[in-house]
Amino acid sequence: MKTLAQIQKEVGRWSLLNFGSQQSMSTGANLYSLSPLLGIVEEIGEYEEASFSNDLLEMRDAIGDILIYACDFAEREEYCVLLMPHGAPMSNQTLTIAAGMLCHAALKRHQGIRGFDDGSIYRAGRNRALDILMKVIGYICEDILNATLTEILNETWESVQKRDWKKNPKGEPDADVG
Repeated sequence: MKTLAQIQKEVGRWSLLNFGSQQSMSTGANLYSLSPLLGIVEEIGEYEEASFSNDLLEMRDAIGDILIYACDFAEREEYCVLLMPHGAPMSNQTLTIAAGMLCHAALKRHQGIRGFDDGSIYRAGRNRALDILMKVIGYICEDILNATLTEILNETWESVQKRDWKKNPKGEPDADVG
């Protein structure tokens, strides 16, 4: 089983090969780490939707995808996400709040306001948000999905790494493998 750090590096290389600098197809802007950040938020929505119906398979799928996007985001940001013992998250620590904190840091950084134009302030806010996100995901994995974060990440990465979005931009099933 691969470690979080190993998969983060592999996801980073895979993402650069498949998506480059994440250039917007509509505006041409270089989105770089903003694309995986949007992916984190989109998958949190999928997780929450699945949790309303207690669909554990869809919840597990969404958590795996959040982890892949988090690895991509962290790698593009040159931050090594650490797997921390989770313990029970405080009542105010949820996926949505962690994502909001991460979006706050990125938005203020791009706007150059609230001190986030200072790289050290930005990195501290970003790192705290990523660490909380991973803590909450660790809790969800173990206490709701009966697996470890590393198990779900390895399972998801095993499938995702086979995708070639340059050869198969529409993502047809079975077209990536072979």
